[in-house]
Amino acid sequence: MSPEVERVVHVLQAATAPAVLVSGVGLLLLTMTNRLARAIDRTRALAREQRAPGARSAEVLRREALILLRRAAILRGAITAGASSVLLVALTIGLTFVAAELDVRVEGWILGCFGLALAALVVAMVLFITDLRLSLRALHVEVDHLVQEPPPGA
Repeated sequence: MSPEVERVVHVLQAATAPAVLVSGVGLLLLTMTNRLARAIDRTRALAREQRAPGARSAEVLRREALILLRRAAILRGAITAGASSVLLVALTIGLTFVAAELDVRVEGWILGCFGLALAALVVAMVLFITDLRLSLRALHVEVDHLVQEPPPGA
């Protein structure tokens, strides 16, 4: 194998590892956007329920809505951090190719971008876990209301 081909193979190998991260984070982003959509749908359902005759207690609906609003904000942050991670990984890959092709020294930039990408991924995961915790809190609010409410016909 010629030295030029070996160099290209080496560059492709160096760019492959960060590219795998893009795929994994993309799946996490899909999950997060689905959770955000569910929180938005649930908030709209609560608003419809509040206007309906015989609605649950306004306080219970308000507590659930506030949790959903907080979840939406947290998920927005998680999605932003995840998307930033993907952007930084793409920049890392681009810089890897630029460094190889133009023979410029940008190792510090490559390491910095990849480090920031990993930090953004950590932030996204912490926010995602926070959303999971809050979704269980909203479930507790609903279950507490069900347990306290007398059964129909009692």
